[in-house]
Amino acid sequence: MINEETHIISIVEDEIEIGSSLKLFINNHTNYLCDIHYQNGNDGVQGILSCKPSVVIMDIGLPDKSGVQCVKEIIAKIPDIKIIMFTVFDTDELLFEALKSGASGYILKDANHEEIVQAIGQALTGGAP
Repeated sequence: MINEETHIISIVEDEIEIGSSLKLFINNHTNYLCDIHYQNGNDGVQGILSCKPSVVIMDIGLPDKSGVQCVKEIIAKIPDIKIIMFTVFDTDELLFEALKSGASGYILKDANHEEIVQAIGQALTGGAP
């Protein structure tokens, strides 16, 4: 059920199983609703600009464009949106470029579901996951 305390979350992740699992888990959390799981950067940017979610979980390595480019395009239109980069490595050069471009923080793909919920909460309250 959507109410004033519900935060819309969007996922941009090209690996279907990972994105679907993440969406299912987020939708089981009381205050979060994952509206859609985009599987590429172009669809993700268009959808996010259209629906303006509270938080985006953005894969850094997408098949059509990098997550960094997506961050730049989204932040240019919605400067206050919270974007959490979703990555395998915390030493990735692209990760640091995404943070410089306006991403709120990052979370590693091997994080458990509770860590992901905590990261979303941190982003929503102005922290840097």
